[in-house]
Amino acid sequence: MTATAESNAKRAANLAPYVTESTFNEQRRQLARECVWEIDALLDTMRSLIGSLGTQETDQAELMRTGLQLRGIATRVSDLDLAVMSILDDDRSTVELERVVYGRQ
Repeated sequence: MTATAESNAKRAANLAPYVTESTFNEQRRQLARECVWEIDALLDTMRSLIGSLGTQETDQAELMRTGLQLRGIATRVSDLDLAVMSILDDDRSTVELERVVYGRQ
């Protein structure tokens, strides 16, 4: 066994107690991907909003509107973050997580 293969085998053995079949089935993997993609898009939006602040044309109403937009985005990012952690920890059902990620009832 090569040093790299041995190192990979040790890592896999260390992770074994945390990784179960149900944790990383394809449906849950896809949910995690969707969460991360959405988080990335929301962060880009936040950066755009923050970049527009502080210009000479920005008035109080615009600042309040931007603050509310950022609060809503931050709330969604937090929900998605919790969903990813639940996927990794396997502490919520896939159906529950789909409700969070896709807004399904």
